[in-house]
Amino acid sequence: LPDEPDRPARLPVDRAFHLKGLGVVVTGTLASGTVRPGDTLELLPRGERVRVRSIQVHGQPRERADAGERTSLQLTGVALEDLARGMQLGLPEAFEVTTSLLARFTLLPDAPAPVRGFIPVRLHLYASEVLGRMRPLNPDGLAPGETGPVEIRLQAPVSGLRGDRFILRRPSPPATLGGGEVLDPRWRRHRGTILQQALTSLQKDLPAALPFWVQEAGERGVEAAELARRLGVPPAEVAKRLAALARTQKLIEVPEEHGRPRRWVNPAAVQRVTERARRVLKEHFQKDRLAESISKAEAVRRILRGRGAELADVYLGWLTAQKVLVVQGDQVTLPGRSAQLTSEESKLSAAVLELYEKAKLAPPSPGEAAQTLGAKPQILDGVIRHLVARGQMVKLPSGLLLAASALSGLRQDLLATAWDRFSVADFKDRFGLTRKWAIPLLEHLDSTGATRRVGDDRMVVRPGL
Repeated sequence: LPDEPDRPARLPVDRAFHLKGLGVVVTGTLASGTVRPGDTLELLPRGERVRVRSIQVHGQPRERADAGERTSLQLTGVALEDLARGMQLGLPEAFEVTTSLLARFTLLPDAPAPVRGFIPVRLHLYASEVLGRMRPLNPDGLAPGETGPVEIRLQAPVSGLRGDRFILRRPSPPATLGGGEVLDPRWRRHRGTILQQALTSLQKDLPAALPFWVQEAGERGVEAAELARRLGVPPAEVAKRLAALARTQKLIEVPEEHGRPRRWVNPAAVQRVTERARRVLKEHFQKDRLAESISKAEAVRRILRGRGAELADVYLGWLTAQKVLVVQGDQVTLPGRSAQLTSEESKLSAAVLELYEKAKLAPPSPGEAAQTLGAKPQILDGVIRHLVARGQMVKLPSGLLLAASALSGLRQDLLATAWDRFSVADFKDRFGLTRKWAIPLLEHLDSTGATRRVGDDRMVVRPGL
């Protein structure tokens, strides 16, 4: 990882005071990066932005402070009462704020007893002191003098990075328990095999930790900037390491597109999506044997979970390349799928189409059609959806159904009129329609470009005009 001077600026605050003639001043030892007058910094964990007016290093005015130097910053944009010892100033959006840490911890040899389960602690990290609870993650706990992974849950947020050193003290009676190193500043509780995998990966070097964090992000993947905030390094450095892992096929890279930054996804997440897609489509077409497709929106909702839908087009592209599915406009289907009617359903299909074509602009409801044809409603519903998918019938947005030929006839009748502009009342009277049918039909004609709405009226769109 980069040396401290090449990392984002980070100043743990150990004092804050008001100096006559200067205003608000904070002091601390610059942990990383550099600071110059005019820089904008983020006050952590509050998240507020402040500006540096002037700098002193070891009491002398400077135009720049470097990592490791004792530094005083004159600030604007923050009141003294909003500052406290233990806060940090850092490059905006470069650091993590957390209440849950995974750490490697050494219990002092003279500790009074082994630690098992949660115990109350006071965390000392740089100048911050926060109460919380700690528990060892090894099944046998932690004996005096032993080192092992622990989980720390805090009552208030702190800014922490992987690699930060800390001390834990017992609040009452006060006693130092030991010290350690942060392994994950955004620790999420895990169980079983995932917990063991997390502990194995995160206790190793960064090349092992990065793939686990990407795996933990799930189907949405992760951006370099997200992991950079756990490490306190520039996002470009993390992106370089993630790209190297992608070249060895340990990760899959999602290129930058339409303003979305590059992301990396764990191959296991892609495999889960692939298996789920096969299962979802199989169940859908088994349940609805006559369906030609499933809507793209519904497929995405059922195949991709949570924020994985942010990469919907990417996943659909991968699934198409694997011949798991085919995207047709706003529909998704199986490669080579063609719904086949039984002989009985074919006869019913012909009868339904004949019934609706004869009815023209006064078609029956599906219930009335089922009664007229003596068909079972469930079977009739499947046949109607099959006819709609084939374009032989049309389902209006209101849910009303009619034959496609009836709409074609309506379009021709409109063109045969001398109308350039007409009202809803004119339309109802001309074609003998109720408002229940007139409004959905006009909306359909508008959407297909046969008419154009002008205020409360419509204009007839004629070919060539």
